[in-house]
Amino acid sequence: MFVEPSVVYRIPEVDLLQAAQGGFQKQVLVVAAFKAGETGKVAFLEKILAAVGMDLHKDTLFALVRPNERVCLNTFLRHKQPQAVLVFGLSPAHLGLQAEFARYQPVQFYGTAFLWADSLATLEPDKALKGRLWTALQTMFLSQKG
Repeated sequence: MFVEPSVVYRIPEVDLLQAAQGGFQKQVLVVAAFKAGETGKVAFLEKILAAVGMDLHKDTLFALVRPNERVCLNTFLRHKQPQAVLVFGLSPAHLGLQAEFARYQPVQFYGTAFLWADSLATLEPDKALKGRLWTALQTMFLSQKG
């Protein structure tokens, strides 16, 4: 009996420099997981950002990522140097980071403020999670003003 050698396939990574869209005026990167048919959640995200005085299309670079796609965040961080990164529905490992972050707790990492949250589909109907997100966004963006 013989065993066939294992074959390893490299999963292609999404290049955020090419996939992200927007004006990036406030140097914020927004990465959100989406499944087929969930692109309508963008309107919900626009409302979230508007609450902290940001326009999704003018102030951020925004990328929708499918749950099975891999993303390398390091190249983006090196070239664009965002002030903040908001991640919805993806883990740090999914973005090529070997670290753990608590959800809804802003943290400074490599000179950038990161915020990890549940997917937009999970957030939208859940009042408690939206409250946690609002508190975190206030800490990141509104407490600096004044």
